[in-house]
Amino acid sequence: MSVSYTGVLDVIKDFGPIVTAVGVFVAVWTLRANHDWNRRQYTAILVAGWNEKTSIHRKAIERLRPGLIDLDSKGTPTELTRADAAAIYTAKPDTPEWELRFHFVEFLNHLEAIASAYRNKVADEQMLEESFRSVLIRVHDILVNFIATVDQHRGYEAWEPYSAVVAYWKRKPFKPRRYTA
Repeated sequence: MSVSYTGVLDVIKDFGPIVTAVGVFVAVWTLRANHDWNRRQYTAILVAGWNEKTSIHRKAIERLRPGLIDLDSKGTPTELTRADAAAIYTAKPDTPEWELRFHFVEFLNHLEAIASAYRNKVADEQMLEESFRSVLIRVHDILVNFIATVDQHRGYEAWEPYSAVVAYWKRKPFKPRRYTA
């Protein structure tokens, strides 16, 4: 039995759209899976880099204001009052408060980057929330008066994505991801 050239072309013509559709489906599925993998990898890098990015600021803040970031000997955080926040923000150069101001800003900028990655779905939201929810909420609660002071002096919300994510997390309980097999 011989197959004619036109017969093969007719078969290709008949099944071509189906093969193309399957190919498009596989390509889209692969791209989505790769995108999810890349988001998780990016999140793993954020989590792994936490100490490298924040330790200098956390140590300096703790040196200048013991108990502010880490718990004091009684297990309670030191409160940053509105008066403290105003004094730190308006501090003169070469004072401990001036140094503290810039460590707060750098630390908050990093927390904002994490919150922005969450909010814009650049990173895996589940992993970010699992890894950073408690620390982002706690630091926001500690520095809320400093954040408000900066906002007031600058005339805009300096760390709006960070504050918005914290407010959202406070309203929404954490739900762990369902694991497969």
